[in-house]
Amino acid sequence: LSKLLGFATTGSVLAALGFSAFMQPFCYCIGWESEDAMVRTCAASGLGVGAFCILRYCNVDSQFLAPFARGVSVLGGLTHYLALLIRSNKWYRSRREDRKWVLYNLSMLTSLTISQAFGRIYGMGGLANTSTTFMVLWALEKAAELNDELNLSGWFLIFGGSITAYYSALWLHANPAFVVSLLHSLE
Repeated sequence: LSKLLGFATTGSVLAALGFSAFMQPFCYCIGWESEDAMVRTCAASGLGVGAFCILRYCNVDSQFLAPFARGVSVLGGLTHYLALLIRSNKWYRSRREDRKWVLYNLSMLTSLTISQAFGRIYGMGGLANTSTTFMVLWALEKAAELNDELNLSGWFLIFGGSITAYYSALWLHANPAFVVSLLHSLE
């Protein structure tokens, strides 16, 4: 029950910062109403995940923080990486802001790399696998951007994506623990 309340509390804080998710018939809506809300949520989520990583590094094991670990890990990681993924997209901004596009991509890559390092070194499997998932999404997005920049036929992207999806499905079938660990906490 305490983990459920911690998860609900984390979700409520993220909702107060501007993140929303709801379901309609045949449609899931996830996102933010404004760019400011997305930036606030991204920063708060990044700080929350970072704080739990630092606490893990310092071997702090508090009974008062334990209920929030899963919510911060799952919802915090999801909102942080999703906001960075949106901001690092080539089509999110006008082409006049090429320098910001590079900075957004560097911030995404840096955040993912640091999360990978902490997740793998300090045994935070959920964090490592969530960042792995978003690293794959980021790489797919960059492949689409590269395809557009080189003016290649869309069929190259579809064919490459199909091959990647096939081998990813084979790997996930052989390693179901990866999917399960996406929902594990920072423990």
